[in-house]
Amino acid sequence: MKLKFYGVFGSVPRPIAMDEVREEMLSRSPATYGGNTTCLEVIAGDGKEFIFDAGTGIVKLGLQLMGRGFAPGKNGKAALFLTHQHYDHIQGMPFFVPAYIPTNEIAVYSEPKVSKTAKEILSGQMAVPYFPVKMDIQRGLVEFHEIGPGQIIRDSMEVEAIRSNHPDSSLIYAACEAGKKIVFATDYEHDGQILGKRFGPRDNALIELAKGAEMIIYDCQFTPLEYIGGDMQRFGKVMESLQTLYHDPATGKPFSEMSFDERKVVLAKELPMSKIGWGHSNAKHGIDIALAAGAKALVLTHHNPLNTDKKIDEIVEQAEQELQRRGMVGSLRIVPAYDGLEMQV
Repeated sequence: MKLKFYGVFGSVPRPIAMDEVREEMLSRSPATYGGNTTCLEVIAGDGKEFIFDAGTGIVKLGLQLMGRGFAPGKNGKAALFLTHQHYDHIQGMPFFVPAYIPTNEIAVYSEPKVSKTAKEILSGQMAVPYFPVKMDIQRGLVEFHEIGPGQIIRDSMEVEAIRSNHPDSSLIYAACEAGKKIVFATDYEHDGQILGKRFGPRDNALIELAKGAEMIIYDCQFTPLEYIGGDMQRFGKVMESLQTLYHDPATGKPFSEMSFDERKVVLAKELPMSKIGWGHSNAKHGIDIALAAGAKALVLTHHNPLNTDKKIDEIVEQAEQELQRRGMVGSLRIVPAYDGLEMQV
């Protein structure tokens, strides 16, 4: 498998400020992390094109595909897997040029929603007054398939889906070929910490899926302190107090018996500056999960669009220090994702 990242940011595209570019030039540091929202290209051994998510990064991917057999008069085939339909994961679709070429055969896989199909949701962002043309003219999108947790799509690669931990539901994908596996776990919130355990049920499901993976591509939008509201001591005291004193006013259920989804509502009120329940994680918990799964690499993605490249560098450095602290250097490779990163599996 060949991988290329075309978008590695969450929420909104990140503009690259001139002062940051100037700082990069003066320090002669590597290329910036970019600024596009989520899109990953995976090319199978037989050349079949697989795309994961359609953030703004898919625009550049589409232009490159036009020179690789997806142009008029040719016949490009691809499978597009959406983790979910939040805007930062679909906002590039109206500008994905190969979708407008009638001879292309692009299949879209997405989790069904209660009220609308994936096709209806994608069409919605191109309806008046949001976009000047309707999705009907994207005749290169020939198939729409529903996919859910536990399903496996067998093609040039096997793609398996499990439930993520994210508002409004999302999927995690594992892609396998020739005995090698990659796991795409963007928009994922670890649940063990809030449940007072090393790993919660959703963490354990991810670990099981990622057993022996070449890499886990993992959500690290926040730092560990940002996630809990900036104060570890206060977080600990709040958790201890809730465990011993809190009961739901409506049902009388004690905090100690609550699920993650129930606890996150309570904690969001107690810790209003936290990011608990937002559906995102951090590098520290990514390390926990990757080591437990025996993965070879942890690829940090879904960066916070408010972060400068310097801040992302600091997050990567802290992740490396965490491995050193545990005496696990060499057991796991930390790779920061950036627009244009290419990897071979």
